Amino acid sequence: MKDKIYPHGFPRYVAHGIGNRAEFGYSGEEGFGWVQVLNAHVTIETHGNVSVSLIQLLRSAASRL
Repeated sequence: MKDKIYPHGFPRYVAHGIGNRAEFGYSGEEGFGWVQVLNAHVTIETHGNVSVSLIQLLRSAASRL
């Protein structure tokens, strides 16, 4: 997953302790993140709501995988 296609213009931060690996970033009012648990992964995109925490969404997704 390290070589996952990541959108241009988004900073890339590693979220430690979430799944096997998780990364996220915000650009203006948009957010992008992904989490990997074993062989499964989830991609999350947010638009227009800066109050949404990608870290919380990634933790929730990881717990469901």
